[in-house]
Amino acid sequence: MALVLLIDGHSQAYRAYFGMKTPLSTRKGEPTAAVYGFARKLLATLREVKPDYVAVAFDTGDTWRHAEFPEYKATRDAMPDDMRTQMTRIEAMLRAFNIPILTYTNYEADDIL
Repeated sequence: MALVLLIDGHSQAYRAYFGMKTPLSTRKGEPTAAVYGFARKLLATLREVKPDYVAVAFDTGDTWRHAEFPEYKATRDAMPDDMRTQMTRIEAMLRAFNIPILTYTNYEADDIL
């Protein structure tokens, strides 16, 4: 039987962003700590699990829950600007690795998974 690894990309990106103790950046000063942390965890997991297939799911913004329950995540802070730019880099990295990115309008990554 094939082993499939499905990853909640937003969850792992936040983990990498807030888990890095040392800020990392490009020579131009663009932040990269979340990208580095995400890549490091992804590669370690791929080596350990050795899946036959892998895909990463991402949130697409407000979901059906926000429409039904306006208080859903109402107290949660917005994504930091420097993390938003890193999300673009994380997605580019996944495309470079030929890892499918899963998104579905009005759903969070964990709903997709």
